[in-house]
Amino acid sequence: MVPTGILLLLGVLKGWRDGNNALKRGKWYALIGASLVANLLVLWPLMQPYTKRAIPSSYEHYQQIVHTIPTIKSYFYSTRGSVVWEFFSDMNVQIQMWGQHQLFSGGVATVCLFLGFIWVVATLFRSNWRIFSLSTTQMLLITGLITFILFLRIDRVSAYLALYYIPGFSSLRSLTRIINIQLLFFAISVSFVFAAILKKSGKRNTVVFLLALGVLVLDNSFDGNGIFRKSKSEARERVSVLDDALSRIPDGSVFSYEPTNPDDLPIHHQLDAMLASQRHNLKTVNGYTATSPVEFSFYWHDPNAPNRNYWLSSQNLEFDSLFVVESPDSTHTVTPSEIQSSMSDKVQYEFGVRQMIRVIKSDSGWMESIRKKAEKQKIPVDSMIVLDAIWMVKNNE
Repeated sequence: MVPTGILLLLGVLKGWRDGNNALKRGKWYALIGASLVANLLVLWPLMQPYTKRAIPSSYEHYQQIVHTIPTIKSYFYSTRGSVVWEFFSDMNVQIQMWGQHQLFSGGVATVCLFLGFIWVVATLFRSNWRIFSLSTTQMLLITGLITFILFLRIDRVSAYLALYYIPGFSSLRSLTRIINIQLLFFAISVSFVFAAILKKSGKRNTVVFLLALGVLVLDNSFDGNGIFRKSKSEARERVSVLDDALSRIPDGSVFSYEPTNPDDLPIHHQLDAMLASQRHNLKTVNGYTATSPVEFSFYWHDPNAPNRNYWLSSQNLEFDSLFVVESPDSTHTVTPSEIQSSMSDKVQYEFGVRQMIRVIKSDSGWMESIRKKAEKQKIPVDSMIVLDAIWMVKNNE
């Protein structure tokens, strides 16, 4: 939405300045308005989860996600395995959620993007900053430059704060994913630079092209053994362990996978249950997602009876009984009434606050925010943690 909106605005302003008659007729605006409405209707099924997940924007919440906004270093931070750029792979490892900041797009793409931005800024400077004098390629590049600036962070300061307060943007939790859009501008810049080089190479076009191709291949050469990976066969084996237990559960029933002796990551148990439920036509309490309601997050990190009851007691239960699978040989059932009786309102509230305190203490970024607020309000850090936990539980965040 951001680069498309910027480009559309620049195009309309340029067209108006150039005297484009179509922009002075209501028909043009009607067609553009109709196309926007049609596309929004098509996108609505994808947008709905974001509108439901969006929370009231606040500076405190912004401080919790600001560390996911890319920095200049992020665009030079390479993953391990690059034949040429391996020495960039330790650049940002000390920052929070460093794995998300490995946004290096290769030396050629990075240099070309930099040259493209210099070209468009120099053109603006020579034309006394008349943005409407830009060509189509330059309009694309200036759109890319503005997008990069909006999604860039210096320390904890970022122009993204202005976008964050637009309705819906507070649902976004990983802003480094803007690279998926920015790659378009990397590609435009590479095309622009190499087109200019080939235009001047004359009869040596073929030689220059082959050399350029060789440079690109070398620039992007990668040793697959250097990346983190998980074996598909291991995942299949874990899922197959559930087959015997789930085959004894009636079709369409609801189950919860809660291994009594977990020897793997909790996310694996959640994913295994999800995949196995599809195979056996069952419904599962287990789930894996980038975000979740606070009541589910405890069960997500540790699927056990108290965490499961805390989550289900906050929901409108629509099943007669829940099958609890603890191992391939151990399955028992619980009823909704048993779940509700185990979690009175007071017990549920106190349990939620205790668990939220644990979550806060395990999050270094959150703790830093807590320390700043405690200092500002002149209260102990532990008291501020409790106040934050109570607020989160009461506001269902």
